[in-house]
Amino acid sequence: MAIFIGAVAKQVLFGYRDVQKLLEENVDRKSAAALVNRYNQDLEFIREWFDKGDQSFLEPIVHLETLSVKTNGWWETWSLSRRIKSDGRLLLATTHAFLEMHLQPEDKKETGFV
Repeated sequence: MAIFIGAVAKQVLFGYRDVQKLLEENVDRKSAAALVNRYNQDLEFIREWFDKGDQSFLEPIVHLETLSVKTNGWWETWSLSRRIKSDGRLLLATTHAFLEMHLQPEDKKETGFV
């Protein structure tokens, strides 16, 4: 099982890096609509691999929803940017914990995961 969970952890690392890059961008109300699909893809990717590897990590993110773009004014785009940031941080923290627990020490060194 350690080999399997190690393989899952390597896949989760890809999602972790994507969410990390997403949060490094300037997510504001203008860019939120363009970034929502990327966030949704990362969320689904990570959920899929958590489900295959360690389902206990699904619990902290079960309430996160895929986001959609509503163009009814500045309030909705501002709210969307805030959701991407806050939900993304929660997703990043949960993914980080998963990797701390399941990524092998040699894989941590090789990938530069800290």
